[in-house]
Amino acid sequence: MFDNNNNFIKNTDINKNGGGSVPFYITSPVGRGRYLVEHRFLWEQFFRDPKMLIGNLLVPGGIFFIFEKLMFSVGRIHCPYRMENFRISLMDICDPNNIIAMLEMPYPDLVPLCYRIYLLHDKKYTRFMYFTVERGQNGAFLCRWDENGVHYNYGMINTAEWNAQNRDFQSYLEAQVITNIFNGVGKKPEARSLPCGN
Repeated sequence: MFDNNNNFIKNTDINKNGGGSVPFYITSPVGRGRYLVEHRFLWEQFFRDPKMLIGNLLVPGGIFFIFEKLMFSVGRIHCPYRMENFRISLMDICDPNNIIAMLEMPYPDLVPLCYRIYLLHDKKYTRFMYFTVERGQNGAFLCRWDENGVHYNYGMINTAEWNAQNRDFQSYLEAQVITNIFNGVGKKPEARSLPCGN
């Protein structure tokens, strides 16, 4: 992550991709860098120290700054995005006992980059879930990474692309689905993959 002087802390395993090779569908340096930030680094940091990660993300420009630094550290990739391409919101609209940090990402040009990432935890920081709304070949999918690096696919989601008029309503719908899964009353995953690197 970053220390108090905004220096990148080099103890993360972002380049190793869980010990495995880079997924075959990552076809560009920007796509690879973005994949590693969305699906590895943020996930790893969320389960390692959720308070620190969310605190860093909430700093004005924090998510952009993290993306810029990490993409450069992955492979000297210049971040093609701008600060206004990212947005973070804290939500407790569906369940007052849980907090959702919703990260809105730049438009995902490649599969399986993210439209959004949801960091969900209870107010005591004892339970955590990391959700992604990922671009697929024929639509978008709601997915989750658990603390062991297992990827769960909950199926297609029809709220992937937002506009200014429907943003609040669509974010509420997604937050409700995610909160239900977190509370054990939501839909079950349609597919599951082995932990990273297996």
